[in-house]
Amino acid sequence: MTDQPNFADSFASKGHPRLWGERAATSQAAGRNGILHRYGFVRTSIAGKVRVFTISFTAILVLLGVILGGAQAALTARSDQAGASASRAMAAAQLATSIAESRYFASRFAASGDAEVIRSAFTTLEQAHAEVEATIALKGGDAASHEQMEWLVTQVEVDPSDPAFAQPTKPIGYFFTEEEAKSLEAEFGWTMVEDAGRGWRQVVPSPEPRHICDISLVDALASRGTIVIAGGGGGIPVVRDAAGIRRGIEAVIDKDLTSQHMANVLGIEHMMILTSVSQVALHFGTDREQRLGTVSVSQMKRYQGEGHFAAGSMGPKVEAAIRFIERGGRRAIIAHLEESLPALMGEVGTHIVADD
Repeated sequence: MTDQPNFADSFASKGHPRLWGERAATSQAAGRNGILHRYGFVRTSIAGKVRVFTISFTAILVLLGVILGGAQAALTARSDQAGASASRAMAAAQLATSIAESRYFASRFAASGDAEVIRSAFTTLEQAHAEVEATIALKGGDAASHEQMEWLVTQVEVDPSDPAFAQPTKPIGYFFTEEEAKSLEAEFGWTMVEDAGRGWRQVVPSPEPRHICDISLVDALASRGTIVIAGGGGGIPVVRDAAGIRRGIEAVIDKDLTSQHMANVLGIEHMMILTSVSQVALHFGTDREQRLGTVSVSQMKRYQGEGHFAAGSMGPKVEAAIRFIERGGRRAIIAHLEESLPALMGEVGTHIVADD
């Protein structure tokens, strides 16, 4: 007897879609049943099946817990690193304050010759030395930690023909009585001015920063993950002579403008200026005071034009923030020194952003 051809198998082997799909589904079902039978799951009681599902579900939860725990640990580590960076910044600011105080006492001693004043200068220097040690300790005890932070004495090139040299306007140092101011003018040739009824201060030229010397070194250190402290006090002002050799010149560059210039050259997207107030305010110190949160650069320029920001305090910070945004930055933050982390997270401070 001759076997009859199986046309269904023939069609399926040639790829007939409907028959092939039916055979494939039947084959997959048989495979699944085979696996379940092999491990005895089909013959397991309902209670056993519930127990298997419970164990499997618990294992999945444990795995998720491990994954989430690892993520939380990573976030905590990052938070700790950010906190340590903020502590270092505060320590550096305190160090700068101590050094400025010692200079103040030295100036007072030069004007008065009072031995008690010079003793205060030495005491302040000792405090500065202690703060240096404390700041170093914040970096950690191992060599790898020390490589994570670098202080750079930054030279900043200025234009010798800058109009600021003909008209000193930058108040520096501490306040003196009128008698002490006249003595300092006669002794050192300083230009002293009365400052808003608070006393007399020295004023010096404040030229615009043109070039951050050794900016490539700052870039290289930051690119490898090092925390770089640079441009302190606005940097050391220098000019180039005809031979291209740099030499120092007596002036004080605004530290906010130096920071802004450095940030734009390096392509930084976010710049933070820390000060002694939580936010920039309109009508500051009056009953009409209005604190600013997120503000567009055009709004800030309008407020600036209306004269809301004093030249000796908030004015340079606002100007630096505006320049930073106009020259490619994404966000400039002005906030209190002790609120740096919340400000960076957008919770406090004044945030200047580009126009939409």
